[in-house]
Amino acid sequence: MLGKADKYEAKAANAKPLLGRIAFQGQATMIYTAPGAGKTLLTIALITQGVLNGAFDPSAVYYINADDNNAGLATKLRLFQDLGVNMLAPGCEGFRVSHLIDLLRECIENGSASGLLIILDTMKKFANLMNKNEMRDFNQLLREATTAGATIVALGHTAKNPHPNGTLRYQGTTDVLEDFDAVYLAAYPQRARHQAGKT
Repeated sequence: MLGKADKYEAKAANAKPLLGRIAFQGQATMIYTAPGAGKTLLTIALITQGVLNGAFDPSAVYYINADDNNAGLATKLRLFQDLGVNMLAPGCEGFRVSHLIDLLRECIENGSASGLLIILDTMKKFANLMNKNEMRDFNQLLREATTAGATIVALGHTAKNPHPNGTLRYQGTTDVLEDFDAVYLAAYPQRARHQAGKT
């Protein structure tokens, strides 16, 4: 890397917020919430806002939907198609979860990772959150992708059992906390949860 400081300084200086002020360009961001708390809706809203505001090229966005049924896939596909955003889903058009690693490596090696915004919904479908070795290897690949200019946003669930004081716990080992640039643990207010259960 000797002699390439200008190149890497330029990359760092160009970092800008992409999804609201939650995810920044060239970083890996994780968002944990309880199931059904709205992390997917929030992410889609921020993608839509970013496309409409010209924050990024919609054709450079890849939403990898590995956590939906047929109705959900169809709804999101129509929305993303109208926006010009790419969506991949396991079992659709020949795509499998295992293909993601090969695709990321290919983008890193050929230089096409720069400018990509990749959403992983949900993280547990791509790596075993409870396995430190698997998470270490997968997170290292994501780090290589962000170093090559990609932006990664992963979504995950909080654990079913909260801490004794009632606060939410993230699922899995500490590897995501240690390896990602930003990690959010979003609470779902009891009142909102109760009302959501009624509707």
